[in-house]
Amino acid sequence: MTEYRVARPEEQAALTFFGSMVFSMDGEKTDFETLIPKEYAKERSCAEHHLLAVNEQGIRGMIATLPGVMRVGKLELKTGYVGTVSVHPQARGEGHMKKLMELSLTRMRENGTDISMLGGRRQRYAYFGYESGGLEYHADIRSYTVRQAMAEVDAEGFSFTPVQPGSEEEALALKLQESQPCWVDRKPFGFAAAAASYTCGAWAARKDGQFAGYLVANGEKTSVSELVAQEGFGPDALVKAWFLQNGLERLTVTIPGWNRPLLVCLSRYAEGMNLTPCEKIHILRYRPVIEALLTLKGRYTPLADGELALEADGQTITVKSGTPVEFHFNGDPDFLTFYSGEAGKEYKYRERTTVDEGEVETSTLKFKLTPQYGKPENILTMYVSADFPGLEKGNFEVDSVLVEQHAWETLIPAADFPATPKAQDFEVDMKPYLGKRIAVAICYRGQDKSATQSRFTFGNMQIVNKMTNGQETAFTANSFGFTPINMLHRHNLSDQKGMTSNRAYGTVTNNTSGIWNFKDMNAFFIHSSSANTELKYSWLVSNLFVVNACSPDAGTGLKNVTQSLDSYQYTYNAPGTYTATFVGTNGNYKQESSVVREYTVVVTE
Repeated sequence: MTEYRVARPEEQAALTFFGSMVFSMDGEKTDFETLIPKEYAKERSCAEHHLLAVNEQGIRGMIATLPGVMRVGKLELKTGYVGTVSVHPQARGEGHMKKLMELSLTRMRENGTDISMLGGRRQRYAYFGYESGGLEYHADIRSYTVRQAMAEVDAEGFSFTPVQPGSEEEALALKLQESQPCWVDRKPFGFAAAAASYTCGAWAARKDGQFAGYLVANGEKTSVSELVAQEGFGPDALVKAWFLQNGLERLTVTIPGWNRPLLVCLSRYAEGMNLTPCEKIHILRYRPVIEALLTLKGRYTPLADGELALEADGQTITVKSGTPVEFHFNGDPDFLTFYSGEAGKEYKYRERTTVDEGEVETSTLKFKLTPQYGKPENILTMYVSADFPGLEKGNFEVDSVLVEQHAWETLIPAADFPATPKAQDFEVDMKPYLGKRIAVAICYRGQDKSATQSRFTFGNMQIVNKMTNGQETAFTANSFGFTPINMLHRHNLSDQKGMTSNRAYGTVTNNTSGIWNFKDMNAFFIHSSSANTELKYSWLVSNLFVVNACSPDAGTGLKNVTQSLDSYQYTYNAPGTYTATFVGTNGNYKQESSVVREYTVVVTE
């Protein structure tokens, strides 16, 4: 039986050996005592930072969680640095890493850790809520850079000495580090020991004997991961002096995204600048992290107006209207759908097709009619009927006679439609028809052969029902079930030859005279006909529906099985309280499963 627990002091040597052994099997020989001395040096006692998976065979898996403190000005963030993730080669696939990672996160939450960081594969650790974060620049300095671009930089009189524990240089370097806008507390380990991780080392710079700053470089001295110049000394001078004194051909200097003075300085000389994420991060307590990071950002750039507060445990988001909200995801569902919670986009109404007529305050048919060309007057008439039996849609003789002889009620008379090619908005009261099964029909009949027969485009046609609670539902033209009755389809008109199929009831996706085009139901139209051509005659008849019908609320598809997505940004523009819902779905030919996650979004003025 495997036990998952905190390592004991007497297991210090065993866990150090275990980590070195596992990592050595994946490549070059690894010795954690020298690789990370601040944690694994013999004089250290770090067992309490480790979680073990142990059975009768010994240690099967291990994770280290090193506590630390990141400081931003006067603000303090409790950090947890996860590393030494090790599983015995004979125990891989047994789930030890998963259990240890989950236990590590639980302990960090219990200890009040604000943010956790680690290195490693993005996709592996995304499962546990870690994502690439932070920005750092990498300045590429070449020999010709130093020789040409930095020719005027004074690098004379500089010397570099390793920072030793307990030395004057260590005290000066620590003081300089702590003067920065953002820094990690190295005092618990000692500045020199902390900087010595992963074959790196800290070097103190002096010019003519005066302390000028420090840098942290790799063993080959070709990469500087940290560079801080004392006030009065240019960082470019330190870079040039280091480059020349070590006889380098190429040097990479890492610059934190917030260190704009250093970025501006070295960007003048660098052959190139690469921008990459710093670490994989997992935010455990949003409020202090956001406060600290916004404070840091405010030191080098103006902050945009806005307010964002997150309560992760209560799944509540408070945001100022117009300010984007960014949602982050774990896992990788085949399909992901988002419901914002706004009217028409509520998850709870995804299957609703009608609303209670007693809840309807107003019901209005709305659309914009745009006539084009010719003389549009008296061509269109719009009808409604509460006793229309419905079309057969397979017997044109019956249907054509039915629509012509039925006792339609005029909804919009021909005289109310535009007499000139000028767009017009229509709003028709539909409340008298609540609870009734109705059909809506549009009749197009050309009037003047000598002129171009007009084109009519119906834009955004819908029946909008305003509820007594102030919400609105919409039943769009796409749901009306319109069917054309092409009265002249047997006349074989020369300007309708482009329509070759379902001539009695069909539509087109091109411009065919006198034929309805349903390519876009938000702007469906019947096309114009040239002057001195046959007058066109066509009906458009809906299915039977109830006025208080509504289109089911729809979500926004964010991804499918071929895509990946780790975050989504959405902006609420109207104050109110919304239920934002994400639906993740996995499926195959045998089964389908879904996961629903809801968040309350409070939008303020």
